Amino acid sequence: MNALVSQILKKFVEWDRYVERFGFVTIMRDGFRILHEELKEEEIEKLARDIGGRNPREAMLFWFKSANTENLLKWLSLHCKYGRIAEFEIQRLGNCYTITLHHFLGKKYSLFLANWLDEAFRSVGEASSRYEVNRDSVVFTLETKNQREIHYNEV
Repeated sequence: MNALVSQILKKFVEWDRYVERFGFVTIMRDGFRILHEELKEEEIEKLARDIGGRNPREAMLFWFKSANTENLLKWLSLHCKYGRIAEFEIQRLGNCYTITLHHFLGKKYSLFLANWLDEAFRSVGEASSRYEVNRDSVVFTLETKNQREIHYNEV
């Protein structure tokens, strides 16, 4: 019973109290997939870059009070864990981070995620990301601008 209460409280502290005030909208996965499938790839890229340049930065400032690579990775982890935009994995080797986002929403959603996150990295000054788009996943390689270690702990 204590574990369940702890999980509920942790989710509230990390996610629910923010999304209620920040303006998140819940939509069924199938409806979300259909929306992406109806758009042309060029439209998806443009939309994703527009949203990626604004929303993650605004969310980081709201959640963590500063926008930087470390907070972007923390926010992405939370967004995947509770918002369920994708399954999230990260590996680090030196100043190189490999971020994998896996989902079941098709190639156009992968294209959206790739452009969205690429623009989010640019919004915090990390212009050296590369990505590979697959049908149900996106793999990012991010080399941070200097050799500093990002103190990131997956939430």
